[in-house]
Amino acid sequence: IEDSSIQIIDMVSSGKLDLGFVGTKVEHEQLCYTPILNDELVLVTPNKPPYNKQKTKISKENLIEYPFLMRNHSSGTTKEALYILSRLGISENDLKIIAKMNNIEILQQCIIEGLGVSILSKNTVSHWVECGKILTFELEKSPSFRQLYMVFRKSRYTPQMIKLFAQFTKQKYKTL
Repeated sequence: IEDSSIQIIDMVSSGKLDLGFVGTKVEHEQLCYTPILNDELVLVTPNKPPYNKQKTKISKENLIEYPFLMRNHSSGTTKEALYILSRLGISENDLKIIAKMNNIEILQQCIIEGLGVSILSKNTVSHWVECGKILTFELEKSPSFRQLYMVFRKSRYTPQMIKLFAQFTKQKYKTL
């Protein structure tokens, strides 16, 4: 199931899912979060003017002038992106938000087509960067990282297959 972090967390806490992978934590006494890997959030733009004339970082002044595309508010990426922007002194109201979307694939296609920019996971857009369709930029000041987590219920009976998968995942990402 591909969904927002908040919805995945809700499904795990209600027992609809045995475990999930999320980009943010919501404190909940029944849930346990295991860090899996660090993920860099970057400004993502189409590989078109004026963006392809930029150097390595986008200034705060430029960022608030660009049309901005966002995931919905239940997205862990959105939650972390808004936190990063607040560290730069930018509020959601400062942005020229032209659309909010639930689907990451549609959001990426809108960026490729030149409709706007967004803050997304560098890992999520790496394929489009390699194809030359999308550019990524660090935000002003410093790189912005977040932790990706595996989330599961503490008190729930966990099937052996799920336990083995969780152990495999922990081992796999320890080596990266």
